[in-house]
Amino acid sequence: MDVSLFHKYGGIQTISTLVQDSYEDILLEPILAPLFQDVDMAKLLDHQVKFFSHVLGGPAHYEGRSLESAHHGLSIGDDQFQKLVDILQANLQELGVTPDDVESILDIVRSAKGKIVQHA
Repeated sequence: MDVSLFHKYGGIQTISTLVQDSYEDILLEPILAPLFQDVDMAKLLDHQVKFFSHVLGGPAHYEGRSLESAHHGLSIGDDQFQKLVDILQANLQELGVTPDDVESILDIVRSAKGKIVQHA
């Protein structure tokens, strides 16, 4: 029986820790923090926990805006996207996620790049 990444790494508690720790790091980054100035962080964190739970095979149902809609007008560039990937990678490693699973999760994130990064 295949176990989802969500269940393999402890479910909602681990996802919540991942999201919380990642956003703490994101908000310390000068190239990322300005993107979140006018954002309701409690609401965002809740959405992100549901989103990551959903994409990693958990039971949480994500009902947020599309990635394109959520990031429209933010002018997110390649460097900002890569910084976010780097932060996520570090936090996944700190949580003890295996290298292969880290790469699988980052592949999911990278697959969304075209919906998040906006080229002029």
